[in-house]
Amino acid sequence: MLICDNKDVIAEFEKAALKTSTNTVFYRISEGLGMDVLPDAAPFPSTVLFKDYDERKVIYREGLAKSALKKYLKDSMIPNMARLEAKYLDMFLKSSTNRKGFVLFRNESQGAIADKEFAKFRAEVPDKEFLFLYSSFSEVSAATLQEQFMVEPKEFPVIVLFYADNMGVRRYIYRNEISKEGMLKFYHSWREGKLQPVVKGQEVPATNPGPVFKAVSKTFDKEVLEPAMDVMVKFYAPWCQHCQKLEPIYKEVAAMYPSVKFVEIDASANEVEGHLIESFPVVQLFLKDEKATPYNVPSNSKEDLVKFIKSHCKGIESDKMKVDL
Repeated sequence: MLICDNKDVIAEFEKAALKTSTNTVFYRISEGLGMDVLPDAAPFPSTVLFKDYDERKVIYREGLAKSALKKYLKDSMIPNMARLEAKYLDMFLKSSTNRKGFVLFRNESQGAIADKEFAKFRAEVPDKEFLFLYSSFSEVSAATLQEQFMVEPKEFPVIVLFYADNMGVRRYIYRNEISKEGMLKFYHSWREGKLQPVVKGQEVPATNPGPVFKAVSKTFDKEVLEPAMDVMVKFYAPWCQHCQKLEPIYKEVAAMYPSVKFVEIDASANEVEGHLIESFPVVQLFLKDEKATPYNVPSNSKEDLVKFIKSHCKGIESDKMKVDL
């Protein structure tokens, strides 16, 4: 609901509402009538989201552009505590902000006791950014359990603290007794930095001859960050057609510049802290003295890669390779 009398703001709100396809009903009322709706500190104009769960009423303080409004509505559609049904699972994994939550996986026979303790735990956690979701094996596939949450049905009941932001995805797994006291101890240990995340990754390859070196989660630092040289990294997925097209080009350019190390990592199967890869392929250049701030590299063609290397890498003259473009 928009509470406003400004014609320009109203027009922008109506435009955004018409272009936003959700299960939300849009209203607009005058500022005089809105006095009873808004808290005292809220400014005019204001947009209010009324929900039939959680805090019931939220003051929306972002812009009225279609993209901002649509993003906010999408991120607000999951109740703070809910059964992890298919619609919420998809929202949770793809949400831009609400990817922070405790997820309880249990069998239906364990639900009565586990859910009760989980609700007690939720009431004691002060962080409002977390969602509290619970599910059984019948609602989440074995593949999703393993790929997204790194657990298996035989481990139930189990809790996954799933935390994703622009630095990547971290999972912390609680496999002890489902009790309020045990879960609170787990939460405080995480808050104090005492827990190590469970990282998705493949086994280290038995051989790694180059000219394009394989990296996995366990060897990313060794292959990319530790070498005292410029390193080009291709984050790819085996099923990605653009990645398949890039593969021979990347290998050819790697052979042209032996003074630059070329690495590739299957980012669909290996996670690297600080690198959240959500589309493929992504090519980045880690310069010898700037490993903490890699450059995104255009990779549509051989010409793109060569041009970027020539403009950013030092010492490539020693390669003595003729690049005929």
